[in-house]
Amino acid sequence: MGRVIHFVQNLSLDITAGAVVMSFFVAHLLGVALTVSMVIGLAIAIWLIYTLDHLKDAMHSQLPVLNPRHAFHRKYKKELIIGVLVAFGLGLWNLFRLPQRTILFGSVLVILVALYFAYLHFSKHSLRKEYLAALIYTAGVSLAPLSLAEQVNRHEMLVILQIFLLALVNLMVIPLYEFSLDLSDGQFSIVTQRGKRAVRQSAIVLLVLVLLIAFWMMANWPAIFYEELVLLAMTLVLVILLAFQRLFGRYQLYRVLADGIFFLPLILWL
Repeated sequence: MGRVIHFVQNLSLDITAGAVVMSFFVAHLLGVALTVSMVIGLAIAIWLIYTLDHLKDAMHSQLPVLNPRHAFHRKYKKELIIGVLVAFGLGLWNLFRLPQRTILFGSVLVILVALYFAYLHFSKHSLRKEYLAALIYTAGVSLAPLSLAEQVNRHEMLVILQIFLLALVNLMVIPLYEFSLDLSDGQFSIVTQRGKRAVRQSAIVLLVLVLLIAFWMMANWPAIFYEELVLLAMTLVLVILLAFQRLFGRYQLYRVLADGIFFLPLILWL
């Protein structure tokens, strides 16, 4: 079972599935229904972004790597490149099945991804990589639902802001656990650049901001009370991961929980 979980994690299939769940969550919030082509397009886009990013990291150094995900992408580089090409072709085929407005909104995601990889290419230390990645993730899960919405209210935009903040903290928590691996592999992350203490403090501040927004929303917008409860549950998991790093550092449990928070909106459909 452990091998299956690690295989799914190494291929970023859990992140891809979690992004689809979050997109349904945003669609539920906005009162719109995603089409099959939108779900396929999102899944392909997220998988391509993460896979290309991991391939880049794996090829960053010619020295042996200790990070299991980087080692996986280096070992199966050829197979993954073939998978990327196939997925890209499927994405182009699916593109013609998307509504024109969705394609227009999706162009924003394409621009953000292009800027992200350009930044990684020209920046020596990629200090703001996590901020851009969180923005791309949030755009990815939100743009299709937003393209279907007739109007977007303030409280709905605040929920999307919360998703961005949680995605950003997620991208801070994982490097905290992988600090030693990143140093050994010569990889840059927000933690190797800013230090554990500064990143932990920033993560706490962001989580407090999520909590303040959640409590304000629950008090003023009772219609989305349960949606905010889900976001509070996601926040709680990240708080636990920050508080008990030694406990969850074993067997990569931190990854299961950190990436697993994006499946919590499924509670709404139980």
